[in-house]
Amino acid sequence: MLTSYFSSRRKSENLFNSSLEVEHLDAIDSFILERMGSRVGTGKGFNTSVMSRERPLVDTLEEFSVNNTIVTERVLYSLIVNQAYESDFSTLTKTWVNRLVQRFEVSKKLYELYPPGFRKGEGSSSNVKLYWLFALSLCLAYSSSENLQYLSTLLKINDTLCSLNKEELETHIPLCGLQLILELEAGYVKDLIDSETSEVLCI
Repeated sequence: MLTSYFSSRRKSENLFNSSLEVEHLDAIDSFILERMGSRVGTGKGFNTSVMSRERPLVDTLEEFSVNNTIVTERVLYSLIVNQAYESDFSTLTKTWVNRLVQRFEVSKKLYELYPPGFRKGEGSSSNVKLYWLFALSLCLAYSSSENLQYLSTLLKINDTLCSLNKEELETHIPLCGLQLILELEAGYVKDLIDSETSEVLCI
């Protein structure tokens, strides 16, 4: 089972290998990839000399409330930027990550909008970028907390992304960013493998 998992992920990483130069990325995505790489200690190299080094202007997490309509992309960008600067996993960050995990685990989808109450989503559930951003946030959340629920949800999100074809993906997200979350996920799984039994802890 583990052999199959790693083989599948390697195939996806190779398939989604991209020659895209980072200067063609949006400034906020460039910032995220640079900060992610340094924060979680990945060996994946990005040409940071052309990346945005300034913290992007995003909403603060305090501006979001379940009593108002939530635009999912906005809260995800806020989460990721917040996580990239946090020295620990703050209560507010954890609260929003957990809310998104709960919504995804109920429907196995992420919607573009969540009306007041933050329960049933509205709008499209096929926005590829939302799933990629959520995966980035989950990588940071797991790196900070080692909560297996975050890794379990990350595996499901990445399964969804890996099921899409390259052409569909590259029109919505940077493929180097997809490779990053696949590399991080595989590293997290490897760290859970028992050296004596070669079995992985329950995820």
